[in-house]
Amino acid sequence: MNKLLTLYKILMGEMMMLEKKDKDKKAQRNSMEKFFGFFVVVFVFIPFMFLIGFFTYFITDMLSLRGLSTDTALSFLSIAVSVLCALFGFTVIMHSLFFASDTKNLLPLPIPHNRIVTAKFMVCYMAENVMQTLIIIAGFVGFFLATPPSFSSVFTGIVAILTLPLVPLCYCGIISLLLMRYTFFIRKQQVINRLAFAFGIVALVLFLYKGISIENFGVDGLVDTISSTDTGFMKIMFIVFPNVFFLHKLFNGGTILWLIAYILINAAFFIVFELLCKHLYIDALNNVVGKQGRKTDTEKLLSSIKIRPVKRAFLIREYKSIFRSFVFLSSCVLVNFFWPILAYFIVKMNFKPETLQSYISILDKQIPSIQFIYLCIVLGGSLFISSINSICSSSFSREGKVSFQYLKSLPVSTKDIVHTKAKCGISISMFFVLTYVVIFAIIFKLPGSLYIPSLLCASLGVVCSSFIGIYIDAVNPCVLWEEEQHVLRGNLNTFSALVAVIMVFLGLGLLNWALLFRLNLGLLFTMLIDAIIIAWITLIFYKKCCGKAILAIINFH
Repeated sequence: MNKLLTLYKILMGEMMMLEKKDKDKKAQRNSMEKFFGFFVVVFVFIPFMFLIGFFTYFITDMLSLRGLSTDTALSFLSIAVSVLCALFGFTVIMHSLFFASDTKNLLPLPIPHNRIVTAKFMVCYMAENVMQTLIIIAGFVGFFLATPPSFSSVFTGIVAILTLPLVPLCYCGIISLLLMRYTFFIRKQQVINRLAFAFGIVALVLFLYKGISIENFGVDGLVDTISSTDTGFMKIMFIVFPNVFFLHKLFNGGTILWLIAYILINAAFFIVFELLCKHLYIDALNNVVGKQGRKTDTEKLLSSIKIRPVKRAFLIREYKSIFRSFVFLSSCVLVNFFWPILAYFIVKMNFKPETLQSYISILDKQIPSIQFIYLCIVLGGSLFISSINSICSSSFSREGKVSFQYLKSLPVSTKDIVHTKAKCGISISMFFVLTYVVIFAIIFKLPGSLYIPSLLCASLGVVCSSFIGIYIDAVNPCVLWEEEQHVLRGNLNTFSALVAVIMVFLGLGLLNWALLFRLNLGLLFTMLIDAIIIAWITLIFYKKCCGKAILAIINFH
């Protein structure tokens, strides 16, 4: 046990030192980090927790009004957390057990290999538990605001915060061990990423098909689904995650026997994982190492290389760095498909398309409130979508320590480097944003006079958000990382860029309110002013990105 705890502390300390070493080199940026950290908390984490709390409060209140058990809202929250933990934890567990660079140094130590796996599992558990803890805390706050808290619910909430992700991560560990030991085609991280991507697409299609086919889809249907714990969705989830079933009994005022059963089911999953590690891990790891140890056909590799101009080759390299990595592909590209899906369900649950279409059709009329909402949608969508996908706000961080040093030896200037990274981020974000705007305009029959101004404002919003992200990541690149997940999850630059974009959006919102409600300038003239201001902000950040300060930072690293 002492060796296990010591190894856990070393692995945890190694993960934390990645950030610490980077901070030691840049003590002068502490004030900027505190500034952006404050806005990240105020504008990102607090609104996120508020939405989770409000959703739980709303569902609990609806259950209470119907005279149903309100505790099922907490059970649904626990199921959602378990599903998220299983989806996002699989690639993390797989990489940590089989593809991490420290594995070859740990195995020769005089420690049983199953203890090494356990220590790695504990590190993954702590790393993955942060966001789940925020969700659970926010959900319980919303629940307690809707119904008086009881001792059983408070106690069960504490138990859930500490232990809920254990079973989902055990699922991930068990599946990864079985796959790597008994399958012959899964030997590389890329294959795992493709399988996870395919599984996600299948799950998304099934979810959309099921959601569309539900006759009573909406708030009432959701409440009915949550309240029906003996049939349907909740019953299936209780079978998949039996620990949540025992939590559900504890939420409903269960005795200490249910708590003991909950602890035993968690212990049983962990013991099964430990036993499989003891008997399968070495063989599974040998399969991976044996596959990786095969010689590469050098002549075939060299023959596939094509000579291209430097700038074009650098741009192709940028695209390949995103599309060849599942972590970057899912977080930077595939996340853009989430927004139309979310908009579809919001419209289907709360509005009728005909009603929204009637409002859109009178945009050319002098109705400031409708015009203001439309501007917020266009500007907010273009700014936020291109910021949240993290392409530009991780442009330098994605290089890593070695590749970041490689940038210095490239026969291109700093301006060319910035241009290439901007082209990559802007082109991907622009494709999705303009596609959404055109589809929105066609479906809701946008007046023809607003097509070009809307596309112009959306395009400038993408460019502005992209250069803001590039500048923030260039000033504070997170290049000391061992796993690709750390580039996005352990990097505050995405949140910092999002905060900066929110500040730009709020400034534009206040200006538009004054122009429409106070000066009555009209929608087209207001959009022209917005375009000029966004272009001016973009020019400022473009000059900062291509300036001497960025060159000095690159040389400093």
